[in-house]
Amino acid sequence: FTHDFDVFGKLNPQNWRTLFISCSVVSFIIIISLSAALDSAKNKNTADETTDTKQPVAPTLSPTIPPVDISWCFNSTEYVGNVRYASLRSTLVASGLSTDTEFATDDSYQRKSLCWLAFGDALQIDKSDPFIEQRFALATLFYS
Repeated sequence: FTHDFDVFGKLNPQNWRTLFISCSVVSFIIIISLSAALDSAKNKNTADETTDTKQPVAPTLSPTIPPVDISWCFNSTEYVGNVRYASLRSTLVASGLSTDTEFATDDSYQRKSLCWLAFGDALQIDKSDPFIEQRFALATLFYS
């Protein structure tokens, strides 16, 4: 190996070139291997997602479940004995979002919103839910 070095102990230029090419080839092989491994891992995750039994949820032009008809609640007193209606009403009055007078008015937005929360909302959230006030406010905007 003494012929690889010159008189001053430095590597000959030809050997530098060989070393550079060797390192470049090894780096290229490592990069290609990592790319192939990442691509196969990505394709495996995609394949796992497509075999899942859940269908992706996409917006539709019309509701997939027809809304519950709660118009009977707006103009009648059938709801008076309903425990859910009464508990939601007392919670919303206590929070200051509405008053008993607004809930007593047959065609008020607040009453329609309360009827929807009590009888039409598919989530049927409890009066202690931290989002009850937010849902009531959004429903009131919807009915206004």
